[in-house]
Amino acid sequence: MKKILQTQHAEKDPDFFAAIIFPPLMFVSGFVSYVLYHDYGAFSPEVLLGYVALISAGLVVGFLLAKAGPTNLRAFGIGLLLLVYVDVHLNFFRTVVGFVQVSEGQLFRYGVFLLGCFFAFLIILGLRKKLASIVAVIFGTLLITTAALPLEKMRFGSDDLPQTATSAAKHAPIIHLVLDGHIGIEGVPEEIAGGMELRTRLKELYTRWGFRVFGRAYSKYFMTYDSLSNMFNGVASETKAGLVSITKRYGKSGLVLKQNLYFQQVMQKGYLARVYQSDYLDFCQAAVDHLEHCYVYASASPQLIRNKDLPVGDKAELIVGSYINDSAVYNAMRVAYRLLSAGVARLDIATLPQWERKNYEFSSLGVPAVLQRLAADIARSPDGRVFFAHLLLPHGPYVWDKQCQLRADSDTWLSRRHEHENLLTRSSPDYRESAYRGYFEQAHCLVSLLDDLFASLDRQQLLDKATVIVHGDHGSRITLADPVDPAISSANARDFVDSFSTLLAIRSPSTIPAYDGDMRSIQSLFAQYVLQGTALEEDGNVLLQTMGNALLPASMPQF
Repeated sequence: MKKILQTQHAEKDPDFFAAIIFPPLMFVSGFVSYVLYHDYGAFSPEVLLGYVALISAGLVVGFLLAKAGPTNLRAFGIGLLLLVYVDVHLNFFRTVVGFVQVSEGQLFRYGVFLLGCFFAFLIILGLRKKLASIVAVIFGTLLITTAALPLEKMRFGSDDLPQTATSAAKHAPIIHLVLDGHIGIEGVPEEIAGGMELRTRLKELYTRWGFRVFGRAYSKYFMTYDSLSNMFNGVASETKAGLVSITKRYGKSGLVLKQNLYFQQVMQKGYLARVYQSDYLDFCQAAVDHLEHCYVYASASPQLIRNKDLPVGDKAELIVGSYINDSAVYNAMRVAYRLLSAGVARLDIATLPQWERKNYEFSSLGVPAVLQRLAADIARSPDGRVFFAHLLLPHGPYVWDKQCQLRADSDTWLSRRHEHENLLTRSSPDYRESAYRGYFEQAHCLVSLLDDLFASLDRQQLLDKATVIVHGDHGSRITLADPVDPAISSANARDFVDSFSTLLAIRSPSTIPAYDGDMRSIQSLFAQYVLQGTALEEDGNVLLQTMGNALLPASMPQF
């Protein structure tokens, strides 16, 4: 009987079985290339579990395609799967639309991408009778060649570069740390348990080590690339991303500063640069011939969890999640589901289950190791060098506890809010409080790491002669509503403080230690205390993200 049914299927639909096996082949072939590209063990237990999950999901989808028969519906389904594949592997929507921020609208971000693929669907519909067999052969071949042939692997680490310039050994070292997402001391919310404790500890750390600390400093910008690019050039541009350009490195889109006056001034004094950066924002290119060492660490690669003590199931979920995380189609499905859930709730029909969004970037996981490397490099050869590090800490996800121990349950790795990349969504008071509790613990871990670094500098008798600059780029951004246009009416004063209050502390032989409570922007303070020949007028404004390229000035509330 079974053979009779198989024969009947083959006679009515020659593509029946091809339709079943195509989705598992597509899912697994793409995942294998992703795992190998990130230099992760293709046969590690967590990856094997990922194969099982993807094959199972693929078989379910394949069975539905098979049941649809050789129809336009099947062709449409196959076309949609191909669209997802291209989107996951090529970041196709970014190629079409460009580097578009979420704040510019979900419809624009996803609509242009989907519209651009409409004509491809027309071709697919014309091939519907044999389409499943064609794509099954293609992805079967792709799987075999991916597994059999050597592939280029993603490489992070250091490049020691040949120099045309010689360092001025007589110069004392400059140690410059950018702590991504570090809220300012007076901006830490007291109303949340642990807030006062963190305030006290931050103030004690920097005053004990002789810094001039600006407790009410704030950034004029919400985004890292705007904050740092303007800060390092002594300006306050009202154009979004006006001082950065897009680059393609390590298989993903990133940003690079078009110019860096700060680096230029330091290099003119004869310093060599040793840069420690993530793959998100490139500072190495700005050092040009004075770059001695460029260390790049991952912000999103599953390499970061490979050697972590986590359950196999958690690792498998994180790897598969990171594989699909950048897909515009996947994220569009999430947006559509969220809108559907909100509509159902408003009509009081039912309460749909929440589609939880985990943070699959794990950007803060690699930072403690980077700080250890930085400390060792300073100890080896400090003089005549500027050690510049952009550290994604206390930036989310909040994975480290107070003792710098990794949280064993990845479900507790909170971001600033569920939809942390979508600036137009709102959070809840309960989630904000939970996120801040995780943020506080990660900030305590960072304090301990910095305390160890300062103590190491002191033991080597470097602290008293070195220039040490420590600052953030924006606030924690753990808001109820981000202060962005057109949703500015939803944001309150506390949201502004959470978004823009940030840290600045400077220690040098010429800087008088003190706790400065004046409310000033880090852009103007940096121009005054670090840059030469520049001045930036303090206007008390921040510059808000908008739907276009212009940034919107708004008054920064007192805090």
